[in-house]
Amino acid sequence: MLESGEDPMYIARRVTRFAAEDVGLADPRALELSVAAFQACHLIGMPECSVHLTEAVIYNALAPTCSDETDLAQKLLQWMQDCGYEREQNNSDFASLPSILLGGGSDCDSRSMMLAVLLRAMNMDSCIFISATYSHAVAGFVSSHPGHSFPAEGKNYLMGETTAKGLTWGKIAEEMDDPGQWMAVSFPH
Repeated sequence: MLESGEDPMYIARRVTRFAAEDVGLADPRALELSVAAFQACHLIGMPECSVHLTEAVIYNALAPTCSDETDLAQKLLQWMQDCGYEREQNNSDFASLPSILLGGGSDCDSRSMMLAVLLRAMNMDSCIFISATYSHAVAGFVSSHPGHSFPAEGKNYLMGETTAKGLTWGKIAEEMDDPGQWMAVSFPH
């Protein structure tokens, strides 16, 4: 493309978009490298920036990709499951969301809220489900993938357990699968 006269800034923008949308959180380094190539194109231009573009294209071509929203949501769910579990001993069930992002401990309520907020920020329809009966909270997002889901507001939300490591979306403890015991809490768009 460069040899045929294509603007390197156009190619850099396309590579950066691919890194953000297709590779995404499957390899966050892809976006960093692509932005660096974009900046090199802007600052030094052709022919020198062709090396930077080539590196970014090769890196992105070899990087794993998030095949769909559920794949991306699963990566976020696994990340949330790896956060330290800690039940706050204050008047609120919710930990500070910034402290969770920085690796602070959190419980099911805070984790579910953080996950739902992150999914919502990525334009995925999400909410949390809270149960007084089970003293528990889980995240949910709209997906057509198979698995355990709860209905709310005319949609089916695939359930995500944030406190048990290794569970995928759509897996919930059998003793907690009564939708009548859960209340959906959604967030504004």
